[in-house]
Amino acid sequence: METHAKLRKRTWDRDEKEYNRLIRPVLHHIPLTNVTRADIEKLVANVLGNHGKGPARKARSLLSAMFERASEHDWVPKNPVKGTYRPDFEPRQRYVKPDEIGGLLTAIDQMESELARDFFLMCLWTGARRSNVASMRWEEIDFTHAVWIIPGAKHKSKKSQTVPLSVPAMEILKQRFDRRMNEWVFPGRGKAGHYSDPKDAWNRVKELSGIQNIRIHDLRRSLGAWQNRAGDNIKLISSTLGHSNIAVTSTFYTPQELEPIRESVNRVAESMLKRKSEDEKAGE
Repeated sequence: METHAKLRKRTWDRDEKEYNRLIRPVLHHIPLTNVTRADIEKLVANVLGNHGKGPARKARSLLSAMFERASEHDWVPKNPVKGTYRPDFEPRQRYVKPDEIGGLLTAIDQMESELARDFFLMCLWTGARRSNVASMRWEEIDFTHAVWIIPGAKHKSKKSQTVPLSVPAMEILKQRFDRRMNEWVFPGRGKAGHYSDPKDAWNRVKELSGIQNIRIHDLRRSLGAWQNRAGDNIKLISSTLGHSNIAVTSTFYTPQELEPIRESVNRVAESMLKRKSEDEKAGE
């Protein structure tokens, strides 16, 4: 953690929490060199049963990285995670659909907390990760060119990202700028100094909108999905969301709708039947 993760990973603290939550309770009493593939399999199965596929994959991935570092330092002869079962992963493709967007936006507008309301709308209008929106600073906003420059230190790719700001996003920022209190666009009372715990507010949004199976991150996915529905190409969507790998955009942020598929196969069926009819007429 000290000599590798903290120096190289922006999300090292998340790894530390996951280690303490999922791995430490099971393996902390076993000497490093005594950990076997069977131990790994048992741990992953336990996490899978108690927490689900996502945490199970995370625990296995984290263990694999840890043992790779241990192997490099000759603390263990080999990585016992290699060759163990890796739970299948079904990418979440949930986004706010056309028949839901009106109710969701109305629910957000009805929020008593202006901070929460503006935060959720900014997540939607920019498609940025909630952590980046929460830690947005005024120095990152270029009002002249209507862009938000996310520093590389905050970005997964370690490269800065320039986010073009839409008209609704700029309206929110201008209003908040006129009433700014400190360096944060979304100031908070916690140790971080910025807004960091929107859970209760989001539960209120779900209650008001009647949409229960939606997460804050789905707002980010919604921007990409709606761009996809509008016919924007995958490269543009990938750039909008700041993805370094276009495959991520394709897999997670451009969900395939059933209706376009239905329309497509109907067109093909119609074409086939038309050709059949033409052939029958030609043979008469």
